[in-house]
Amino acid sequence: MNHSNYQEHEEDGESNWLVSYADLMTLLWGFFVILASLSKPDASKIEKMKEQTAKAMGGKYSHPYNKLSDELKSVIKKLELEQFAQVEKLVDGIQISIESTTFFNSAEASLLPDAKNVLGQISKALIPYSKDNLVYIEGHTDDLPINNLKFKNNWELSAKRATEVLELFVQQGLTEKNLRPIGFADTQPIAQIQQGRSIAHDLRAKNRRVVIRLEKIIDFKDQRVEKK
Repeated sequence: MNHSNYQEHEEDGESNWLVSYADLMTLLWGFFVILASLSKPDASKIEKMKEQTAKAMGGKYSHPYNKLSDELKSVIKKLELEQFAQVEKLVDGIQISIESTTFFNSAEASLLPDAKNVLGQISKALIPYSKDNLVYIEGHTDDLPINNLKFKNNWELSAKRATEVLELFVQQGLTEKNLRPIGFADTQPIAQIQQGRSIAHDLRAKNRRVVIRLEKIIDFKDQRVEKK
């Protein structure tokens, strides 16, 4: 038996296996690169990961919107709206919710004079953040059908109210391309109407609200990515 030929064949076999393995790794690497390029980062997951990492390393996590939260709460307190407004820090942003009676007459979408003052002071706090954050402006109504000639239903009313707030924010100097008005009508109540009439009246007042929500914009490969 020719040992030199056997050794030569054995070395050829190992060489072919290594080449195949390298090709497989290259294909897998290319596959994951394609997946990464098509993926949309989730801001809430990224922020949650930061918080968990900080805790695991024995560090202290600081919410990125602490300063804005304090500023908005200060505005609400100054305007004596604590009973009608709430500021809430989210995993990936912050939101302020204000009962719509502060802004609009019943079944109307024109901003009241006092509302312009309130929104003007809120906008001053939001302006520095509007370039790097999406600002969602949500209109919410109660479950009672609307009955006037201006709006066919609560969808139109809630959308128009959100747009009115948006237009004021544009006038105040917020970055227009990052503003998102949304009308939800009565589809997202925070209080369920199941009690007596007097109690239901108070609960409906809570459901009639304007929500202003900020979410961080994540740029990935120079593309604007919005959380869906």
